[in-house]
Amino acid sequence: MIISNSEYGDGLYYEILRVLALEFDWPGYRPIEKEIVPLGPEAMTDSAGKYLLEGKVALTIHVEGDPLRMEARSNHYRLFPESASKFFDIDLGDHRST
Repeated sequence: MIISNSEYGDGLYYEILRVLALEFDWPGYRPIEKEIVPLGPEAMTDSAGKYLLEGKVALTIHVEGDPLRMEARSNHYRLFPESASKFFDIDLGDHRST
């Protein structure tokens, strides 16, 4: 069990989980290595905006340099490009935004 006394404990949670998974060789929790693909400013701007997931969760993606920034439920994430249409957050492991 991992408990955090913070509104933004997601990053800490996933970091601890990745370290434990590596140390104890837990299948399904190991970090996945990904390559960050360089995108031009226009491609980054095309991905910015407000999104609604399953009619419930509102996401806002901002262009603030490189990487993109995503806000969801008062949490903040850094999104790195895996391709022109797929992004991932290094801190959250394999969670993906497409």
